[in-house]
Amino acid sequence: MYKKPLDRITEILNKIDNDELLLLKGHLLLEEFILNRLVLEFGDKVVKRLDLTFQKKVILFAGVSKHDLNDDLIKLILDINSARNKFAHHLDSEPRALILDIIQKAYGDLPKTITRKSTYINALRKVFYYMLGQITGVTEMHLVLKK
Repeated sequence: MYKKPLDRITEILNKIDNDELLLLKGHLLLEEFILNRLVLEFGDKVVKRLDLTFQKKVILFAGVSKHDLNDDLIKLILDINSARNKFAHHLDSEPRALILDIIQKAYGDLPKTITRKSTYINALRKVFYYMLGQITGVTEMHLVLKK
């Protein structure tokens, strides 16, 4: 059954109140949504055959969507990828400092109550909502223009 992208995003992200899991699941959603756009552009077989890393998928996505995106969004997605890689590949890493840096880049400044767990988690969620919303918009626009 088809789920609207926003429903899928909220269904997954709203259940998570742990920064580590939110970073990992949010990253997976980014990859899924970027792949959806690439499959629309090139077809499923071509995308699978390319076997691209996340970073290369983002770069290709930016290339096919260049008129519909701003560079800050692409940088933010790549920052998320960098934070996720540092966290996922080092057992002793703590994602909080990396996540705070991402939140600050997305918001321009940190919320005053960022030390509260709920503010911190909600701020990270909103960063993912923003990125996934932008990717969804680009994908939906491509579908409409393709008709």
